Amino acid sequence: MQVTEDAVKLSWEAVSGAVRYVLWVWTSSGGPQRLDDGTLTDTNFIHDKLLVGTTYQYTARSVNAAGEMSGWSAYVSATVTEPQSSTATPTPTPSPTPTESTPSTVTPTPTPTESTLFTVTPTPTSTAPTLSAPVLTAQATEGAIMLNWEAVSGAVRYVLWAWTSSGGRQRLDDGTLTDTTYTHTDLAAGTTYHYTVLAVNTANEPGAWSPWIPATVPGEEMPSAAQIFEKVSPAIAFVEAEIGSGSGVLIDGGYVVTAAHVVWPFDTVRVVFPDGTEFEEVAVRKLDLVADLAVLGPLDVAIEPATMIDGEDIPIGSRVYLLGYPGEYELFPQPTITSGVLSRLRQSLGLGLTLLQTDSTIAPGQSGGALISDTGAMIGMSNFKVYGEFALAVSAADLLPRIQQLIAGQDPGGHGERRLPQSGGALRHNLTLSNYWDDQAYVVYAPRGTEFRFSLLGNNDGALSIYDAYGINGETFDTFEITGFEYGAYIIGRLRPHFLIVRQKALTPGNFIVAANHNIVPVNDPDEGQVIQVGQSIHGNIDYPTDADHFFLDLVQGQTVEILAQSILADMYLTLSLGSPSQSVSRDDGAGLLLRDSRLLFRAPITRRYIVIVETFEPEAPGGYIVTVNSFSLD
Repeated sequence: MQVTEDAVKLSWEAVSGAVRYVLWVWTSSGGPQRLDDGTLTDTNFIHDKLLVGTTYQYTARSVNAAGEMSGWSAYVSATVTEPQSSTATPTPTPSPTPTESTPSTVTPTPTPTESTLFTVTPTPTSTAPTLSAPVLTAQATEGAIMLNWEAVSGAVRYVLWAWTSSGGRQRLDDGTLTDTTYTHTDLAAGTTYHYTVLAVNTANEPGAWSPWIPATVPGEEMPSAAQIFEKVSPAIAFVEAEIGSGSGVLIDGGYVVTAAHVVWPFDTVRVVFPDGTEFEEVAVRKLDLVADLAVLGPLDVAIEPATMIDGEDIPIGSRVYLLGYPGEYELFPQPTITSGVLSRLRQSLGLGLTLLQTDSTIAPGQSGGALISDTGAMIGMSNFKVYGEFALAVSAADLLPRIQQLIAGQDPGGHGERRLPQSGGALRHNLTLSNYWDDQAYVVYAPRGTEFRFSLLGNNDGALSIYDAYGINGETFDTFEITGFEYGAYIIGRLRPHFLIVRQKALTPGNFIVAANHNIVPVNDPDEGQVIQVGQSIHGNIDYPTDADHFFLDLVQGQTVEILAQSILADMYLTLSLGSPSQSVSRDDGAGLLLRDSRLLFRAPITRRYIVIVETFEPEAPGGYIVTVNSFSLD
């Protein structure tokens, strides 16, 4: 019997009168197993693909031409082992050895009537020369270690192992290594790796292991999760608005960056840092609704800001960390840290954004938090409003120029100023709705618990709806009669402000008067009624819950176009209408990033002006988007 690095070679002397042999193996964990298939006539057998650290026990008997069997041979044992280290080199604890059973007590199969044809005596049959241990050397470079050893006389291949204190043992060769060099790549800076190698001859017999050779990759050792948290967490801010909370990150200049949907629709928010530093009313400086980005401040605070870097070249599989405030209810909370790996990069080409995906999951309240590399730098901001088994963060490489533009008062999102009015208004307003798809929203700032009463009077049939800021609680008031009068009442809830929305059922323009018992402030929606040309893109926004923006598109008969609505904040939905709901084509084909964009192909049956309606499946706001119309060929 001969033991190699992952196999046992069994051999026995031929038995006079035997026509075949029966061979069994037994382990304490797996029990007995027959190895032959009933046609074994050779006097040797290789049992391969064995488990390191496991002891295997073997027994055999012969069978003559009449089918009579001999007695079982005595059990012989073999243990498959990994390379052992020298006493000077730290090594992991070896695999535990299973409890061994006394071979004589193991009966693999019921024993038939036995003859005394033979007794198996395993003997080594190889005449190949004994192999010496290779002389191994290692040279470390940036991110790699080059290994070399002298060729061993009689060797046909080599077996190579590596070991680190954090990762344990790892076999590097694939069983076909014949070269006397090997380069171990993609290694962590500052980490020490240990190596050993042995030679294998033509009989698959291994030689002696070389002494373990250490080599350290140049560079600083990567910080631990605890060190990264200690370094970065002081700059992770808790951002609290009137109706919810999220996370933010302190950057150079005293500014705090967060997700736009965390602070919308407020002009000021509360910001708290882990050391207890509190700012009651921090100005929301500027919003970028395409990138879901907001800049707050600046703040006069003695806290080291986070460092933002381009992380798009970090190898997939690298360790990353997510810091933020998921599910917080305390007034002065502490941030949390979760770890994962960089899973992939996702592109939203129409929006010009790269998103970093990680299996470090995101939860409500963590929007606006920091995705941190294994060096402790911020490579992205978590802000994607899909909570599940993974997180998406907008790349810091895309955020950095947008942040600088927002600080300078510019408009990288291309939406213009989309702040909601915070005061003013009147009890009564006159308005005109141009078509069935047109609407007008008003902000309601009545105190919580107020009975808010309202009415609508017009020359077309109208309807009134009211929703809270999240679009969760709402109600529509419509008598379903062709009259110009509607009315209703609603108790104002906690999620302020609320929105009163006026719509009509007619295709032709209608004039209305809306009145209420508390001041209502009209929302300016510049997206409504724009003309979009083929080959043009328009930056729009879902300005309030249930907002549906309509655009006019002129097409000639037979002209085919592709209409695309893209967003990282909203699940988009497109409709193209000839002017009425009964003559419309709606589509949400699940295009784009995580299938949240909408793509509609349309061939004009006649020459006329069409209406493109852009809305979302969710009633909530905000939702910055880009709508594009392109020519499309069916050929």
